[in-house]
This record gives sequence, structure tokens and C-alpha cells, in this order.
Amino acid sequence: MAGNNEDGQLGSGTFISSRVLKRVSLESKVISVDTSGDYGIKITGVATEKGEVNIWGDIGNILKGASLTNLPWKLNLPGKAVKFVGTKFQKSYAIIMEDGSIYVKRYVGEEIINTRLDSGRKIVDAILSNESFHIDKKAYVSYLYVLDNHGDVYFFYTDARVPLVEKHKVKVNFPDRIKQLSGGNLGVALSVKGEVYTWGKNDQSQLGIQNDQSAEFEFITGEVYKVNLPISIESISGGYKNVAVVTKNGTVYAWGAGRNNNIIGGREINKLANSVSNLFRKSKDKTLFLTSRLIGLGIFPFPIELEITSKITYISLGDTLSIAATEDGMVNYWGSYKWNPEKPY
Repeated sequence: MAGNNEDGQLGSGTFISSRVLKRVSLESKVISVDTSGDYGIKITGVATEKGEVNIWGDIGNILKGASLTNLPWKLNLPGKAVKFVGTKFQKSYAIIMEDGSIYVKRYVGEEIINTRLDSGRKIVDAILSNESFHIDKKAYVSYLYVLDNHGDVYFFYTDARVPLVEKHKVKVNFPDRIKQLSGGNLGVALSVKGEVYTWGKNDQSQLGIQNDQSAEFEFITGEVYKVNLPISIESISGGYKNVAVVTKNGTVYAWGAGRNNNIIGGREINKLANSVSNLFRKSKDKTLFLTSRLIGLGIFPFPIELEITSKITYISLGDTLSIAATEDGMVNYWGSYKWNPEKPY
């Protein structure tokens, strides 16, 4: 791991930040990793092949007085875990268990929620949420989206005044079955046909909607946006206010917030903005003018292809750093000049 380490989130045994990748010492092979906390930069968590979960960073009061740890801390779980799910707000996280249930740790009130689906249905993926909304003038708050082993997605929410006392579940109908969920300050779903759907806020064009900063799709009403992509998608990664997708050919497209050079570098941003601006001068299309202004600010209102020479097998966008693994076994990371390595690709 690399980057900011003021809360011990690199798991290196120190609180010294690093531009160089640091290895985290764990007892068994990692099968799932995610980050959590404000903007996803406070906590790191992993699930291992032994079914254990280790977390480190600003992990709250489970340390009996101390809130920070710079080394992995093993959680006491009632069974085997298969996935750790982080979030991009507060210090919440979730753990998907081998039996198909999910434990949700909410920072507010230190609540722990155990959620299950009907018999025969197991939870295989999830997104944590904390959005307020109203139904018939009554206030509610969302806390969880889950994907089951049949490709169906469910949305959970509670009464805002008495959270967790009255839980509600809604099945959301997508055009196709879903195989992966991801998200930070938005939701992203990948269908079995390789289509990508987004919902939530769009203040940084994180939905992938070109030239429309006001758009917002409410998951509770079943409104989702299908992202226009030129090729079938294999996997998705939803950041705080950005998204990256890996195609079946191993190329990567990304959109949303990229002002920290976490999508493309400053020179590439200026080059792309100037290119779109030149198109505006020729066509006088006002939408192109808005697009060039957004790109100049580091906001990408439509998917752009990243120039990484090797075939990508995994990517994750952060608020300040992004990381990608390639089929040749290399790890590439880039982003904020403060934490950027000397050679970002």
C-alpha cells in the first residue's frame, strides 16, 4: 500500500506516509480488500482465505480506548467471512459471511446489523449507503444495497427517527441480472451482459452523464442510468465520486472526479480540454464548451479510455491515488503529486 498514513491506514507498523508501496504482513492469503471512512481513506480491511477479517487505521472504539492502529487487527466473527466491504463516508463497513448473511457496522451509535435474505438466497456483494429521503412526507435513511446469488438486487432502508427498529426491503428490477455492485458517493451495477448502470448524485459527473450536472437518479424509485460504453465490461470500481471499468479486452474507461490526477495526469487533462475546446470553436455547440470547462477542472462527464500499455486485470480509483494490476504481474499507481511515485505508469 502507498499514500497518506496519518491514521495508520497503510498497515505498515508506522504512521509515516509513503510514496513507495509497503507490504502488509498477514497470516494468510487475501481474497478481498477495500478501504473505508471519510472519502475511503481512514480504514483498510481485508478478508482472507481462512475466513478471517483484519482491519487497520482509524477503526473506532474496538481497541478499548485507542482508535488508531497501524497494524492489522483481527475481528472476532461468528463464522467465516468471504468479503470485506468498505464505504466512503464515516467509519462504516460490512462483512459478507460464507452463509450468505452480511454484518453491517455503522459508526453512528456503533450499531451492528445482521441482515439475511430469504431461504436459498445468499448475499454475494453489497454497497453501504447513508442517503436520506422521504416517502409520503416521512423521513427514511438508506443503509444497504445487496446482490444475491441469483443476480437480484435489494435495497434496505430504515425510519430516520428510529434507525434499525423498522427495516424495509425493496427488490429493484434491472433489465438484466446483475453480477457485481460497487460504489462510493453513488451506486454502480454490472450486468451479466456487460452493461453498466449508475444511480445517485451527479455533482462530479460520476454517473457518466455527459454535460448534465443536475441529473440525479433515485434508487428507491428504480431510476438507474445506463452508461454509454463502446464495449462489454468485465468488472467495475466505484470510487467516492468517480468510476472505472475494465473491459473484456483488458482496457480501462473512467469518468467523474479526477482533479487529483487520479484518472489522468495534468498534462493529459489540459490536452483533452483544449481538444474539446477546439471542437467547440468549429461547431459552436454550447455543450462542447461546457464539456471543455469541466475537463479543465478535472471533471470527466463521459467515459475516457486510460492509456495503460498492459492488459488490466484489476483497477481501483481513489480520491487522491488510483491503482491497477496488469496481467504481467505489475502494479501501477498514480494520482496526487504529493503521493505519486516518480513513474506513475
